[in-house]
Amino acid sequence: MAKSERVIFLTFPDAELLDLAGPVSVFSLASDIESNANYECIVASADGGLVNHSAGISLDSCDLASLNLRKSDSVFAVGGRMEAINSAAESKVFLDFLRKAASKAKRIGSICSGTFLLGEAGLLRSKQVVTHWLGTDELGSRFEGSIVNPDALYVNDGKLWTSAGVTSGIDMALAIVELDHGPVLRSRIAKLLVVYSHRPGNQAQFSELLVAQTRIDQDFKGLVKWILKNLSKPPSAEQMAEFVGMSTRSFYRKFTDLMGVTPGKFVEKIRLDRARQLLASGKPSKSVAAEVGFKSDSAFRKAFKFVYGVTPGQYAAMQ
Repeated sequence: MAKSERVIFLTFPDAELLDLAGPVSVFSLASDIESNANYECIVASADGGLVNHSAGISLDSCDLASLNLRKSDSVFAVGGRMEAINSAAESKVFLDFLRKAASKAKRIGSICSGTFLLGEAGLLRSKQVVTHWLGTDELGSRFEGSIVNPDALYVNDGKLWTSAGVTSGIDMALAIVELDHGPVLRSRIAKLLVVYSHRPGNQAQFSELLVAQTRIDQDFKGLVKWILKNLSKPPSAEQMAEFVGMSTRSFYRKFTDLMGVTPGKFVEKIRLDRARQLLASGKPSKSVAAEVGFKSDSAFRKAFKFVYGVTPGQYAAMQ
């Protein structure tokens, strides 16, 4: 039998259990159903022993000092609440192990807010990264030189892999299995775990509609609902300003300050987000294109692929 390829998960008190359990399930299942996939999952912590995780569940771990890194190892820091992350970052043993892994291991990465631990170890400069959407702004400001993608589920930059909130760690693990052993094994694992076979890394973490309704209705009540009713003929900034009873100039300035994008760009995001929902419901691409205001199916395909990295047809097939 081939030598096992170790996947080492670095954990700490009050870490998020799902950040660990999800990816571990992917790699261990890969080894169970495919003889060529010899992953060995190892849970490690600074001091070893039982480590209490979220939901009050404790897991045993080996201590980092007992691990001699191999070139074939993959090392991932799990995430948790920021209080737990900051406490873990105080461990010199923890951060030194990450630094050593960055220079020696096959790949290194994080799940969810574990990206902050990579940052504390000085591993994010000039790197494309992602973290849970609640922490994207802080990550960018805290670690100068990091290139934070606020919309991705996971990002791969060289040997560095980072993922967004909790379940996206499963998506990242599936992507790594596919890289190592091909798409057939990835699909078999996803089917057994009853998860999407492949959610592209650059798929948004959450719905633009949900965020928009939460933020916009505070200042422009009813605007999102009105936009949704008029997607077949996307409204202009002038029409939006008229709806909320403001001058176009004042509306444009206030809206852009609030959302960080122009009204036109926002409507485009809403159109594509709505398109995703319609495709997931089984509607054909051509009908969806018309419903969200694209004059041609080719223009819709081009815009959709630019934002989500897959065509509408490919996205529908994943659902």
